[in-house]
Amino acid sequence: MGLQARARTFPLRSLISRASSAAPEPLTHQEARPSEYLTPEAASTWTLQGQILQALERFDELLTIRLAQAQARPDSMANQHNVAAALGDLGRASEAEVAARRAFALGGDAPETWLVLARALLGQDRFDEADDAFRQVLARRPGDADAVTDLSQLIWMRTADLAAA
Repeated sequence: MGLQARARTFPLRSLISRASSAAPEPLTHQEARPSEYLTPEAASTWTLQGQILQALERFDELLTIRLAQAQARPDSMANQHNVAAALGDLGRASEAEVAARRAFALGGDAPETWLVLARALLGQDRFDEADDAFRQVLARRPGDADAVTDLSQLIWMRTADLAAA
């Protein structure tokens, strides 16, 4: 099924239309039903919709989609990671930590999930654990720009040692 056909089937066209309007309406929970995530075609459409919402910084609506995806497929490490990332974007650090750890429990070990966890721990002022998690990102992806920047800022904040940062 092509993108245009999927857009007719799912509310993607509606979202794009609303996103381009001056006063977009929020995505409602009724538009994000978990049963719609059960086919590969639906999942890719909802993933695209999530990417649009993320780009528009409409994080509350993004979380609605991510939670529905996780409810439809609770055994998906990627869905749990996406919930964690959306919660992190909303500043809900303790909930983001729980979701990131669920992703790890399902076999996840991606540097992106470690970065979400590191930032969640940092948001809870758990600096030693955040430091460790940032280093886990770098162990998996040496030179990751976000992790290097965040870890350097954490080191500088804690020590004021420019050489160490």
